[in-house]
Amino acid sequence: MMLGVRNLRAGYRTVSVLFDVTLAVAEGECVALLGPNGAGKTTLLRTISGFLRPSAGDIDFSGRQIGGMPPHEIVALGISQVLQGRQVLGPMSVRDNLLLGGHVAFARRDGQRDVQARLSEVYELFPILAERATAHAGSLSGGEQQMLAIGRALMSRPRALLLDEPSMGLAPLVVAQIQAVLQRIKQTGIAMLLVEQNPDLAFALAERCCVLESGHLVLEGPTGELRSHERIVDLYLGRAA
Repeated sequence: MMLGVRNLRAGYRTVSVLFDVTLAVAEGECVALLGPNGAGKTTLLRTISGFLRPSAGDIDFSGRQIGGMPPHEIVALGISQVLQGRQVLGPMSVRDNLLLGGHVAFARRDGQRDVQARLSEVYELFPILAERATAHAGSLSGGEQQMLAIGRALMSRPRALLLDEPSMGLAPLVVAQIQAVLQRIKQTGIAMLLVEQNPDLAFALAERCCVLESGHLVLEGPTGELRSHERIVDLYLGRAA
């Protein structure tokens, strides 16, 4: 297990959103987190990333308790999040957005050299970002901005990647490109926790699936077993009562 969540409770001020959620992600494994809007999926990612403090429970990353740590320390340990809606900095160039993602390396010895090496790796994954390196991020298409958001998260050399609906609003051809890149990233041993409303993408990438409903983990198991489960069919085909 690389990333583990146990009996996690979290929310916003006096509003509880997650209730005793327990799940784990192994090295090189992708776990898809499914569920209807408002189920608590983004809240779970934000709590793991340190943007929210858990009110109860544990978050373990490679044997270290990280629940309640500030986001910059969690990034430095090796967890990066690709935010929902891309959230690129439009007035800044593509290259500067990527360099911002590599800020953790600047604090290390030979950090500048490490950042440049990582930048080259991201450009290899996403050649279009190299071509548009000096362009304002806000001028990119939605698909290109999603590639930039993923590339920015990779700049810190994460060991675990949290992805919040990476296919949202993208054309099928672009989704296929994103899927191919995520497959390559997974093969490097990076663990992934994937929130996704596109079941085809989720089932193609994930070895296991978890379903959240109203802040509770209601279903968990291998993708091959769950993809035809009545609860998931109802969730994505709209047959739920």
